[in-house]
Amino acid sequence: MFLSFTCFFSGLASPAEFKSSPEGDAVDRFSLEWVAESRTAVTAFRVQYKELHESVFIDVGVVRPRSENGHAYYGEADLTGLRKGTLYEARVASENVYGFSEFGPSFVFGTRGSGQISQRDKSCMLKTLFALRGLKLSNRSCFLSILFPSHTFPASNFF
Repeated sequence: MFLSFTCFFSGLASPAEFKSSPEGDAVDRFSLEWVAESRTAVTAFRVQYKELHESVFIDVGVVRPRSENGHAYYGEADLTGLRKGTLYEARVASENVYGFSEFGPSFVFGTRGSGQISQRDKSCMLKTLFALRGLKLSNRSCFLSILFPSHTFPASNFF
């Protein structure tokens, strides 16, 4: 039995971890807050959002980090012009000297009146976590991507 794989180590920032509560207080705006970790300075974040069941994201643009704590970089974006009682999905990509990372897992949130985030929507969020291309394991800002095929090694050497 043989196993084929390629290892790729990246200096890109880790996926953003959202800090905002998913249930907003305002009817037409939402304050989105997140943190991403990187061994090199994060210089910008790219932020996008959309209504939950729409297919096209709205690009908020580039947001500068608002603060830094060691290797943690914090970002914030005020999303305005939202609809009352509506669920949305947001995502963030981080930029450092190695370029922009891929968008991390989506964050589902709602404006006031949207009700509680349903279990179905939470399930969608979890599925998004595992829908990344390839296998990506995150340990702070270090990623290991295993892509098939390239070099062939006996599986017994690795398991």
